[in-house]
Amino acid sequence: MEKINGEKLNLKVIGTGLPRTGTTSLKEALNMLGYRCYHYTEMLNNNHTDLWIDILSGKSEDWKSIFSGYTATVDMPSVAAYQKLMHACPDAKIILTVRDRQEWYQIVKNTIYPLYINASASEVALGRLCLWEGGLLERFEDREYVMSVYEVRVGAVKSYVPANKLLVFNVKEGWSPLCDFLGVPTPPTDTPFPHRSSIAEFFQGVIKN
Repeated sequence: MEKINGEKLNLKVIGTGLPRTGTTSLKEALNMLGYRCYHYTEMLNNNHTDLWIDILSGKSEDWKSIFSGYTATVDMPSVAAYQKLMHACPDAKIILTVRDRQEWYQIVKNTIYPLYINASASEVALGRLCLWEGGLLERFEDREYVMSVYEVRVGAVKSYVPANKLLVFNVKEGWSPLCDFLGVPTPPTDTPFPHRSSIAEFFQGVIKN
């Protein structure tokens, strides 16, 4: 296994899907399959915001403080570093969560966008470093522009990741494609695939942190 700045990483799964594409559901599914998955909520729970700002701005490579004990990562902030993480973990499998672009736009508008316009300076800085560079959220009322940015991002991941290492996954597809891709047993038929982070759950998760 390669290293980032001398630190071994043990990531078996790297998520490249943007927030609000089913990443919270995927996180829970991976945990149910025996992984320990990093996610935006872990960043909040572990007080990692400043660490991520330093990493994504090039001031630090303290990956050990971020990923110690984790075997998978999805959602922001790690989606901004997926190429570097792939290089450090060449055997990791890559999952690109997707959803209908219009549905994605609407749910971001109802969740992330209202938080962003009232965010602290550090939260704005992290958001821009992660995903929202180029004034994306400042131009969020331009629906077509935002959806085009989403499509460009999906295309960029598909172009960068070798096809044999990539699962393009809509969480509505359930266990079968995910487990087949990971090479793990499918849970019993009476085990529902988790569907998490409705709008209400999203705000509950943010507020409690």
